[in-house]
Amino acid sequence: MVRLGLLVMLAALSGCSVLGSGGCSRTAPVPLVEMPLPPAHGKTLSVDAMDVDQQAHLVFTADRTLAGVDVVDVSGRTPQFVTTVPVGAPNGLAVAPDLQLVAAALNGGVLAIISTDRSAATPFAVLRRIATGGKTADLVGYDAREHRFFVADPDGGTLYDVDPTGARPPRGIALGAGMEQPAWDPNSGQVLVAGGSYDGLYEVDPMTDALLARRPLSSGCNPNGLAINPNAQIALLGCSARGYQQVLFWDLRHAKLMRADREVGAGDLASYDAVANRFFFAASHFSSGPEVAIFDGSSGAYQTAVVLPAAANSAVFDEVNRVVYTTDARPGKGGLFRFTVPAC
Repeated sequence: MVRLGLLVMLAALSGCSVLGSGGCSRTAPVPLVEMPLPPAHGKTLSVDAMDVDQQAHLVFTADRTLAGVDVVDVSGRTPQFVTTVPVGAPNGLAVAPDLQLVAAALNGGVLAIISTDRSAATPFAVLRRIATGGKTADLVGYDAREHRFFVADPDGGTLYDVDPTGARPPRGIALGAGMEQPAWDPNSGQVLVAGGSYDGLYEVDPMTDALLARRPLSSGCNPNGLAINPNAQIALLGCSARGYQQVLFWDLRHAKLMRADREVGAGDLASYDAVANRFFFAASHFSSGPEVAIFDGSSGAYQTAVVLPAAANSAVFDEVNRVVYTTDARPGKGGLFRFTVPAC
């Protein structure tokens, strides 16, 4: 493993003095700590999705630049680059911590299943490749109750239910073209899918692989990102639309829109962490510049944002060190950023 030392500290620029809903400034001037990925040295990193295994203390990135899944050990204060698992250029990924697996979605409708068991004879081995039968495989969500991955095929308009053991053939659920991030709701047991080009979200029953509902937003959101707080029963919908920039919060209990926030928008993927009790939204194309926006996990209130020097499409939270990881997409940098969550 290669230890990733702190090479440069970049101050996140403070955008304005207007206070966010939680009492913080609109943006927070916290330092961005550079984390180079050695195999990507001198290259420009192209990553859409990231995920974190809190039990194994590993961060994973779907690295199109290196055509594989980057693995970073975040168990200590100084993260360590472990390896890049060669699978081909991945679009999305999702971790199954209870199965010690990560699934990487590839063009051609293939899902690569990777072992995350570091005690195995061959750690981070590709166990199998499962063809969904779709046109492509893009973003991935994991259902921890049924132990299955749900893979979005935005080109074919189908969500695929995939058994990671390969014992059962993938099953397709017709939703609609352009779908984006899937997420599993532990309370209802349903899988929700951000509509993307459809300005709404889909509700799917993973037991029967049936589409239960299409929930129109009629808001000009076109959500790419979707993250769920099952305790508060709310979901963040990260809007991609650049004309009317916003983030929406959905009341899962009553299946209705609960709030709209115009502090930020025009982004990509979202995540929620229960320890931080925060939502994180990668606002990659926000009008005033790319940033990671942070929202209160209980109310959905906007807290603040951390400005980035280049567009990043995702962000995840490491519970051990209480830092956020996102990508450093500046030309020739080939790495990640990490930063602490601003206190509000």
